[in-house]
Amino acid sequence: MSDPNGENFLLVIATDPNSSEARKIAAIKGLGELGSQEALDALLELGAQAGDDPATLAAIEAVGRASRSPEKA
Repeated sequence: MSDPNGENFLLVIATDPNSSEARKIAAIKGLGELGSQEALDALLELGAQAGDDPATLAAIEAVGRASRSPEKA
């Protein structure tokens, strides 16, 4: 399987302009739970976007959660 953690799937949903805000937020939370460096990089990029839309705010929150996950310690 080329995407065993579903990271690529979550990235597609999180960045798809046609995804609903609820789907984007769920995907962003999933990326935060993965804790991989690639997922963290994607969250940093999503969180750096201008605006206060719910998906951007969720990405910022997920960066914080991923940064203090036990795997990073």
